[in-house]
Amino acid sequence: MRLNMHETDEEMRASLLELWAEHKAAKFPPGFRAHDMDGQDFVLLDADIAGSVSTFLSRGTLSVGAAAQLGLLYYSAMDVAPLLNEAACAYFWRLGRMAELVLRLLVREWKSDNGQRVAGRDSIAAESRTKETPTDEG
Repeated sequence: MRLNMHETDEEMRASLLELWAEHKAAKFPPGFRAHDMDGQDFVLLDADIAGSVSTFLSRGTLSVGAAAQLGLLYYSAMDVAPLLNEAACAYFWRLGRMAELVLRLLVREWKSDNGQRVAGRDSIAAESRTKETPTDEG
């Protein structure tokens, strides 16, 4: 897949939320538990990327260290995805794409505010909580 470097923050956030919803509904690919490829455990890859995405969605940011770790995980996911069967490829590609979106949003945030709070950063966390939290209305 070719990167669209002209995606707006809103488009990236919408894509991230859509992929996150798909990921939460997906089942881990059969046959990949307790297996690794080139030392990369598939369960840990899933858990680590999903944890970073969840943290980003709830807090609106990641620490520099967490972002660096996510960058390494992104490359791991994208390296192994094409080598797997179709179901596993789609599963790990989605993880990689979510990692990419989080990283791109972070880079834009850091470039735009030099570490200061950005109003839009809290909107993704609020939007995520709204979609995940049932209401008493109805």
